[in-house]
Amino acid sequence: MSQDPLRQPLLASTTGRKQVRQALAFSLNILKCMGDYPSKRTWREYAAAIIQESITNEDLRDELLCQVVKQVINNQRRSCGASNVQELTKLLRLTWTAFHVLVSVFPTARACCAAGTC
Repeated sequence: MSQDPLRQPLLASTTGRKQVRQALAFSLNILKCMGDYPSKRTWREYAAAIIQESITNEDLRDELLCQVVKQVINNQRRSCGASNVQELTKLLRLTWTAFHVLVSVFPTARACCAAGTC
């Protein structure tokens, strides 16, 4: 994931104007939570907003999980030098903590499990 928010959802199953808009908002909140996009709020505020949205939008949980996984795996801030080890460590801790919380709290979609892909 780049430091720019997504322009379209990651999953083809994320359809409809409202779902697409919410998925794109997730993207921006994930970037801000992880420190990859400028923000005036704390990462905890974004994490709480992401989790709250996941609770109320069950159909978007898989989209959210995919976005977090993509952020963890493809983070562009790998160019941090030895002088930024603390920043990189904080970033990795935030991303893995977010992933752990989401995977622990929210199951994948039933359709995904029924297809044998989870």
